[in-house]
Amino acid sequence: MYTTDKLPLDQKDCFGKFGLMSIPYRYFAGLFLSEAMIALRDDKKILGAKCEKCDKVYVPPRSRCEKDFSKITELVEVGPEGTVEEITVVNYEEEYFKKFCSMLDPPYTMALIKLDGASTKLLHRIPGDKIKRGDRVKPKWAADDKREAMITDIEYFEKV
Repeated sequence: MYTTDKLPLDQKDCFGKFGLMSIPYRYFAGLFLSEAMIALRDDKKILGAKCEKCDKVYVPPRSRCEKDFSKITELVEVGPEGTVEEITVVNYEEEYFKKFCSMLDPPYTMALIKLDGASTKLLHRIPGDKIKRGDRVKPKWAADDKREAMITDIEYFEKV
């Protein structure tokens, strides 16, 4: 078994190299989350998972309540508008976004958005750096022929 106590103490023997590992995989969302992703693609609806015991609504949906661990079986529509709760401004191009979704020119804002009717926050992008906590936002949907049942079916959020 490999343990850290076998590492050399001499700093000249330690080095690091920046790299990006890409591993092909296929994620199976399951029937519950698939229903929510299909609603994004086909109906431009954002669905959350509602716990019957505590009424907490999770976005993105999950099949178990983190508060009382009960099984969640109900999906409810939330949003589409919401309130910005936390932000960080990105001032550089992000390689990851270039590969998987349309790129916003820097600066842009990454925000935690609490959608109307949701108990949790959704992480997404907002163009520019003029957004602040408390701002109301709405989704900018990808074109009909570009939606793929992924969170990137919402290109970004914009001020209301």
